Amino acid sequence: MLFYNIKMVMTKSFFYIKLFNFKKNIFNIFSAPEFYKTDTNGRISRAHIAVGVT
Repeated sequence: MLFYNIKMVMTKSFFYIKLFNFKKNIFNIFSAPEFYKTDTNGRISRAHIAVGVT
């Protein structure tokens, strides 16, 4: 039973670490300067969005 609890805690913490890293990556994408580069029409160009998402 004790081993099972430890296993659960480890998997949960691993999940939260992954989630935190994912959030951090999203923040980096949106704070990246190339994300805000606009085309001639003043819209954010799709190419730069694609670069940010990858």
